[in-house]
Amino acid sequence: MNKDIEYHENSEGNWTEVKRKRQRNSPEIMTRNLKQTKLNNYWLNQPVSTSNSFASLEDEVQQETNTDLKEKTTKPPPIFIDKVSNMQPLIKLFNYHANGNYEAKVLRNEQVKILLKTFEVYTTIVKQLELKNTEFYTYKPKQERNFKVVLKNMHPSTDTNEIKKALDELGHTVTNIWNIKQRRTKRALPMFIVKLQSKANNKHIYEIKSLLHCRIIFEPPRPRRDIPQCANCQQYGQKRIVDENLNALNALEITPQLSVQERTDLKT
Repeated sequence: MNKDIEYHENSEGNWTEVKRKRQRNSPEIMTRNLKQTKLNNYWLNQPVSTSNSFASLEDEVQQETNTDLKEKTTKPPPIFIDKVSNMQPLIKLFNYHANGNYEAKVLRNEQVKILLKTFEVYTTIVKQLELKNTEFYTYKPKQERNFKVVLKNMHPSTDTNEIKKALDELGHTVTNIWNIKQRRTKRALPMFIVKLQSKANNKHIYEIKSLLHCRIIFEPPRPRRDIPQCANCQQYGQKRIVDENLNALNALEITPQLSVQERTDLKT
């Protein structure tokens, strides 16, 4: 007799064959049957001690990066010297005062670019060039530059001393502040230009949303679209704020609206 066949009696009294469904083993039963007993003290199942051979290299790389960050310092700005037809006097000056801590690059139109390595040498060289009435220009060092922001939504009649005091209480030292006026109508606008002393927390001023019980906004100033040309010496790419060439005779060429008497006063 086949075990896979069952016999069932129908309503008419006849017997019919019905195939029996095979019982499938569930996954739990299969895992129970296949699971082996674990031997804890089996001599070939002991854990192997592993070690990362590159761990010491990671520590060395971290130490090198930390030392690089500590040793990284800001370099002094370059000095651009004009009308250099003979470079030998400059080399003698730099060798005497800079002790070889400089690098010179010859540019077009008799111009020389000087790169100094330390700020001490930079200040001494600038003083020596000023004493010799040298035509040159340079930029303000980063640590000496002011951090400029725009204060918006503050009424123009607000006392600037009160704004300084309020910002000083929040940890920001104001060096200068003035109201912005409309260029054509000269009407005072609810905006102020604020110059802060250079500090590590300068960018935290953007988080201030209320000042003197007013809802305000601090934003970075928009870049000017003017041509980068000095109004003092008319040189392209050189801004007036960084121009060190303050010779009065050169100023005559860019001030044609002066009278003859004013020109003679400048010459004398």
